[in-house]
Amino acid sequence: MMPDAGALDLDEIRTQAKEFSTKRLSRQSGVARSAIMNFKRGRNTIQPSTLRKLTKAIHDLENKKLQN
Repeated sequence: MMPDAGALDLDEIRTQAKEFSTKRLSRQSGVARSAIMNFKRGRNTIQPSTLRKLTKAIHDLENKKLQN
């Protein structure tokens, strides 16, 4: 795996996260609002387990949006 591949994934996840409110993502994922805000602002100090929770919440919210 290329070293830059991880950065691209984070940027893509960050872009998707910005489509939803911090409060909504926090409720859906169980992740603290401050961690989500830091991630949205570009800080890459997010734990892998937190990133997984956030990614799952984004995926779930996108599916809900498509169904409506």
